Amino acid sequence: AQAVLTQAAVAASEASGVVWIAMSLAVWFSVALGTIVGFVHACGGLLRLSSAKSSHAFTNVYGKFLGCPGKPLQVIIAVGEIIGGIGLLVGIWADALNGFDEQMSDISKALVIVFGVAMMNVEMVASFMHTYIDGCGKAAFPGVLAFISLTFVLVRVFGVEPSTWANQLLATGLSAIMIIITGITMIINHVAGNHESVVKEANEDPIMNGC
Repeated sequence: AQAVLTQAAVAASEASGVVWIAMSLAVWFSVALGTIVGFVHACGGLLRLSSAKSSHAFTNVYGKFLGCPGKPLQVIIAVGEIIGGIGLLVGIWADALNGFDEQMSDISKALVIVFGVAMMNVEMVASFMHTYIDGCGKAAFPGVLAFISLTFVLVRVFGVEPSTWANQLLATGLSAIMIIITGITMIINHVAGNHESVVKEANEDPIMNGC
């Protein structure tokens, strides 16, 4: 009986070790992906908020194509990217380095999923829009980022998810809101948006070749 108990304890210890390794791999793999997404969006948001190209693009191209007011759209997306990018970077790194207490760590796990979903939605809409306006060449970069963000979200959901029901509900609810907002944007584009030919001249302005 003692030998059986010993074998069971060894097996349990080995299984625990495998789980710990899998969890560690999931954490650091998601940290790598999240760092890419967070950095790109934090820097991209700052650029979108301040550059002359972005002001022209949102006012005369993107806003008209999507059927949304250009300047408010620019500010909302840029500020959202800055907040989401920085939030993602702080959340994943502070949690990975045990910088949060247990409660804050669980909240962070929920919020980084939401940030990932929000960034993925922005990238998917951008890729869709550039496909029509510019062709597949300019749609590739946001498309690749959308795939990276999707992978990040899936790894976090299935490998580094929040442990409490309340925070799981928080992540699910806020992510659903992000998806609904994206759906509303697509509906507005369908109802009030313009054909790509309408914005062709503004899209070919030399300012669009800048940063």
